[in-house]
Amino acid sequence: MNTFRRTLATAGLMLAAAVVLGSGCESVALRSMRIYIQQENWEKALTQGKQAVSENPNDAAAWFEIARVAAQVDSHNLMIHAMDRTKELTDAHDEGVARL
Repeated sequence: MNTFRRTLATAGLMLAAAVVLGSGCESVALRSMRIYIQQENWEKALTQGKQAVSENPNDAAAWFEIARVAAQVDSHNLMIHAMDRTKELTDAHDEGVARL
């Protein structure tokens, strides 16, 4: 019985680790920003985006989302800055940046 419990505990820890690793490291601010984007609350989305990049200046996803929101609120300088920063960090958002 002791071996069964140990095996079960190990399996549970492995499952928990897989869930954590699979969910990524999205910040609370970025997650909040995406919710505000869905609600089309651009002001709050932008505030959360700025919070996300202040916590992690190398968060390409946050910079890309800032570019998207800036396009919605006609903040062209911010949009260009955010697009440039996204491109510096990764090419994963190149297609999305091209659509902006």
